[in-house]
Amino acid sequence: MYRSVMKAVFPDFEYRPGEKDKWLRRFKEHGYYMIDATDSPVNRLSSGKRRSVLNAALNAKLSEIATLVSHNTPIILVKKNVFLAFNGPLRHAGFNVIHKSFLPFPSHGHQARFIDACRRCLRNHRRAK
Repeated sequence: MYRSVMKAVFPDFEYRPGEKDKWLRRFKEHGYYMIDATDSPVNRLSSGKRRSVLNAALNAKLSEIATLVSHNTPIILVKKNVFLAFNGPLRHAGFNVIHKSFLPFPSHGHQARFIDACRRCLRNHRRAK
């Protein structure tokens, strides 16, 4: 996730061990946040259990997001189950989700697709301003 997000946001990003803090600082300085949908890993859970954990985390995450960003901050939701759980509630709460369908999680061969989709979302958002 980290590598693909950095590549999507910073075209000059090249992964080098030991430079993660530098890139995350740059990410933050540009006004970006990366917020997990839950505070505990869900990748080894069944799809039904994942859905349950995501739904249980929703209200707390909406509150957390509200403390970090304004309602006009562009939000990109990654992974289909996260998009399905959070898109409607975020929009209903007045947040700015800047895409209409989910972006794939950047693993298992979906890295390039994710990077392209993320860049397109950011580019379209900038143009619309």
